[in-house]
Amino acid sequence: MNYCMIPHTELSVAAICLGSTSIGSEIDRGASFRLLDIYAAAGGNFIDTASVYANWLPVEKHASEKTIGRWLKRTGRRGDFVIATKGAHPELESMHIPRMSRAEIEADLDASLRNLQTDVIDLYWLHRDDPARPVEEILETMHAQVRAGKIRYFGCSNWRAPRVVAAQRAAAAMGVDGFVADQMMWSLAVIDPAGIRDKTTVAMDRELFAYHEESGMAAVAYSSQAGGLFQKLSGDSQRIGSAYPLGPNRTRLARISAVSADTGLSITQIVLRLPHGPALCDRAHRRLSHRSATARQPDGCGRAPHAGAARVPGRRCDERRLTATLMIRPGRVRLTRPCNH
Repeated sequence: MNYCMIPHTELSVAAICLGSTSIGSEIDRGASFRLLDIYAAAGGNFIDTASVYANWLPVEKHASEKTIGRWLKRTGRRGDFVIATKGAHPELESMHIPRMSRAEIEADLDASLRNLQTDVIDLYWLHRDDPARPVEEILETMHAQVRAGKIRYFGCSNWRAPRVVAAQRAAAAMGVDGFVADQMMWSLAVIDPAGIRDKTTVAMDRELFAYHEESGMAAVAYSSQAGGLFQKLSGDSQRIGSAYPLGPNRTRLARISAVSADTGLSITQIVLRLPHGPALCDRAHRRLSHRSATARQPDGCGRAPHAGAARVPGRRCDERRLTATLMIRPGRVRLTRPCNH
């Protein structure tokens, strides 16, 4: 297992981070524990979850967090893992109403601490934004949680570029630390923003990409396999998300297939940028960097990044259900979060 530091933190994390959307719900407790055991045995130490995960299903609320908390208690190894979770998500029945007040953030955080059976969250994400709320107020709320010892670092998710920039500038003016990372929808796939059903989500665009390249702030992509889009297109599945137009993505699949034939990498490895060595990585990068099909270039926003070698733990997982995230640093990109079922 490879490890890397999240910039501006003391968090040394595995290059493969375990996502957990369906842990404890669509993946039952026994299978979830086995998945977590496999990940830990492979050297993984970075687990990402959210308060809202699986709350849309007829199962116990906060099933993902609670299952991870039970597993951590069973293993007695909380100190061996970097735990990231998210709060301040709107109520599912009123997604248009933000929940970003100090009281709401603190309530979600306190619940997550109980669910995860831990005293501190290593990396706490604000799952959504409230553009009407001053960033200074949000920063003050988050630093109050740091001072209280409830979280170590915090990041944002589904924030648009101007708000991320405003928050980081405000943090500098206040003389405090800002966000250490940002999560957005980002993958090799061409995305049609009009097809994204949840309008509170934010996909990588040119403006956000440029900010991350300029600042070196960690960019953590979710849906980074586009829901298994390319695996589905290579088979006979008709379950293609409305956010992914078929024409341009079939063109990208043709290039992915050429890379696969040339390098022996699977579609999953190529999409997640999991090369087995520098030579294969360079060859794959040259092919996917072709101007007419630049990888990870939503709306033509930039050149194709590529990551260092890594392997997915538990290769028996259905590859269509694996996802990964990328953490951008100036001049290079590193993988930081897969196997998100």
